[in-house]
Amino acid sequence: PLPAVAAPTQPFTLKASVPYRISGASAPDGTQMQKANVADAVQDLAAPSIRAVFLGEHHNSAQDHQLQAALIRELAQQRPLAVGLEAVQ
Repeated sequence: PLPAVAAPTQPFTLKASVPYRISGASAPDGTQMQKANVADAVQDLAAPSIRAVFLGEHHNSAQDHQLQAALIRELAQQRPLAVGLEAVQ
């Protein structure tokens, strides 16, 4: 069984997070992950050409779930969307 997770004491906002862009091509320093600006990341994900967004998480991480919820709320304000959730271990 998963350990119990304490409820957050403060509301979560996207501004408190640090998004990363992951690309198939390596960056000049050899990494495939680079820090991104929150507003730019949300704008990119809300683009009409984006048909699906996959959000991963650690299943027992309340902070990960709060980040997912905040991102879904933000995207829903910018475009119509459907949300599907998985719960596979």
